[in-house]
Amino acid sequence: MGEPSPLGAPVNSSYQEWLPSVATNGNLYFQSNRPGGAGQIDLYVSKWRDGKYTEPESLGTGINTSENDESPYIAPDESYLIFARGGSTLYISLRQEDKWSTPQPLKLPGDTGTIKYSPYVSPDNKYLFYTSNKEGTADIYQIDFNIDDYKGKSIEK
Repeated sequence: MGEPSPLGAPVNSSYQEWLPSVATNGNLYFQSNRPGGAGQIDLYVSKWRDGKYTEPESLGTGINTSENDESPYIAPDESYLIFARGGSTLYISLRQEDKWSTPQPLKLPGDTGTIKYSPYVSPDNKYLFYTSNKEGTADIYQIDFNIDDYKGKSIEK
């Protein structure tokens, strides 16, 4: 194992890039405060092509809003994206034919925490893990997860 090294350009910039999530094909999803986005923090993807990362692309206004859109989790096959919006709600968006569906809030029964972030789906796709301040401090929570509960929703044009 060697020393860690920054990815450099084009992924890293003079702004902040953090909380990466990587699809099986190597595409890198992350949040950044780089200029030109819809809000202060937006979600981007840098595609893995020919052994290097491409110029990051905004996930667009269907995903990014004037609120902070952050903490992405990309499904290994890029079929869905889970992320935090405004630090208080986790959203899911499905991908069909290179378009993202309108994000919808995740169903988190009984969770009254005001801050939610860092979603992660277990490798067997049965559980969603996330961080919440439900008990007054940041803790990790686990709930059953079934992607079929979110399928069949409208897709952004």
